[in-house]
Amino acid sequence: IDPLHPTRFLVAAYELRWPLMVLFAAMAANCVASMVYHAAPDNERLYWTRLFASVTFGAFLTVVTGDRVDYRLGKILISPLAIAGVWAAWRWHRTELEGHGDTRSYSLVEFGTPIVVLLTLLLFPRHRHAHRRRADNYSSSIADHGDAYAARRPREYEDVMLHVQRHPHIFSTRSLLRMVALYVAALVADVADRVVYAATVHLVSGHTVKHVLLLGVCWEMV
Repeated sequence: IDPLHPTRFLVAAYELRWPLMVLFAAMAANCVASMVYHAAPDNERLYWTRLFASVTFGAFLTVVTGDRVDYRLGKILISPLAIAGVWAAWRWHRTELEGHGDTRSYSLVEFGTPIVVLLTLLLFPRHRHAHRRRADNYSSSIADHGDAYAARRPREYEDVMLHVQRHPHIFSTRSLLRMVALYVAALVADVADRVVYAATVHLVSGHTVKHVLLLGVCWEMV
């Protein structure tokens, strides 16, 4: 095991703390908005669901880019990608109010996210050397904090260090591939909503399957 793995993971989590906070906050808000929408579906409530979903996509891409390419790039991208997500949802909502709902901007976010993630994994499968230098700079500080944490909660500390030794990235390659696979399956299930509903003798719709699969994505993410 590379002794710098724990340091790399902790440095990445610290450097990308704001994108990570935006990611999980937007994901939680999307869950609430989705529940509100399904309780009484209308375009106004769907707008908020899509808005938080778009911000989630942008924050997720930011974390993956920062973790795989460069921390600074990840911190720079969080604002423009989040704003782009808000704009994509707003544009759909505005055109819907005008009577000709245009979903192209939102679809670009929805379908483009897994493609960009796969391209990032293909082009940057491992850490860049800059990450190693940054890890060296942080190693002594992290070691001090780690010792203090280990003294307070030794069993939790052992579990954390075992995890980060095995997975130096915030999201491991296997985890990202599982998330992409579940997400693509969810999109397919949603498109085949009526087919799934008929195939299950009107017990389960494809849209319901979509939400179950997306729950798997969230579970894999946390």
